[in-house]
Amino acid sequence: MIAGMLRGPQGRFLIAGTIASLVNWLARFPLEGVMPFAAAVLGAMVIGMLCGFLLYDRWVFPGSPRPLALKVRDFIAVNFVSQLIMFVVSIGVRELLLIGGLATMLAGAAAHLIGIATGALFSYFGHRSVTFGARVK
Repeated sequence: MIAGMLRGPQGRFLIAGTIASLVNWLARFPLEGVMPFAAAVLGAMVIGMLCGFLLYDRWVFPGSPRPLALKVRDFIAVNFVSQLIMFVVSIGVRELLLIGGLATMLAGAAAHLIGIATGALFSYFGHRSVTFGARVK
């Protein structure tokens, strides 16, 4: 059953996103050896986004008829919005959990996880319908 779920676009999206996130995280280490931490984080983010774009374009949503420039533009826009959603949801849920009496560390961990899941859900539908969808403008 799980293997069947991983073969569909949702499963491939999760796998590709996990790989891109891991590439992002790992890329920071060598970059930090030649640049300040903040620059290394930004550089790693770009590398991770490039990896994610290639995986999504070739493996998750193959055969998109849209021009490359439009896919890249929309990929960046969808990622920006999904990160904003993740941030707002994380902050909001953390505050609600803290008001509910949950310990600070647990509230932060749970809120961040919910925020990431919400952002990933938006990202999937955004990339499926906007970035790699059949519409051309």
